[in-house]
Amino acid sequence: MLATNLGSSVELSYSDDGHFEQFFVAHSISIEGFVRGCRPIIANDSTHMSGPYGGALFSTTAYDANDSMFPLAFGVMSLENYEDWLWFLEKLKIVVGNKEVIIILDKHLAFLHSVPEVFGLENHAYCYCHLKENFSSFLSKHNTRGNKGKENGLQFLDNIVYARGWKMLGIPCEHVEAVIISIGQNVIDFVDDCYKYPMQELIYGGSFFGIETHDMVRSIIGEVLLSLKPPHIKCPPGRPRKKCIESQFQDK
Repeated sequence: MLATNLGSSVELSYSDDGHFEQFFVAHSISIEGFVRGCRPIIANDSTHMSGPYGGALFSTTAYDANDSMFPLAFGVMSLENYEDWLWFLEKLKIVVGNKEVIIILDKHLAFLHSVPEVFGLENHAYCYCHLKENFSSFLSKHNTRGNKGKENGLQFLDNIVYARGWKMLGIPCEHVEAVIISIGQNVIDFVDDCYKYPMQELIYGGSFFGIETHDMVRSIIGEVLLSLKPPHIKCPPGRPRKKCIESQFQDK
């Protein structure tokens, strides 16, 4: 990949006894598209993998001019803990470079502790879906004037986000649009450039070249490893979960 797609970032980490630990990939076409025109917002998430070796899949997603998800980087980790997130984010920081970004994160403790170390304390935001869900649970727990009080509380939270929509999203709300039109201006001029068609062309203007699939370990680390051993397995306490916990706001 490094030879056929110049500018890609590929990192492999393994233990002293040859067991897999961490793997990071950011394709050059993704890096170029992000730098050229994606919104300066990236969302990180992870999911546990099934199978004999377990582990976790990490992902970083940006947003293109059409507000669609744009894959930036992914990683495979033997675990999901502070050390793994810190390692992943350090590689991501190299990919992002000097571009100032807003990090969307959940409240996973390992993530909360590792993000400030790599990206600092500024320009970070919690996922609104998670915030709304937690706020809804809080209102239900404290029985705030029944269902009507809960509905009013959630509506108030929506209004706060809506009021800051122009600053956060770069698109004027309908009230601002009315004011812009009333003063004889073009609404398009007040929309952030990252949403416009020329920027979309820049984001997807790169090319990806196929790679050979043999001897992949050697191509990554520049030396021969006859066999990379599977990660050390640590069974978590309790009975394995068989169903995902669905959000109450998730589309059914």
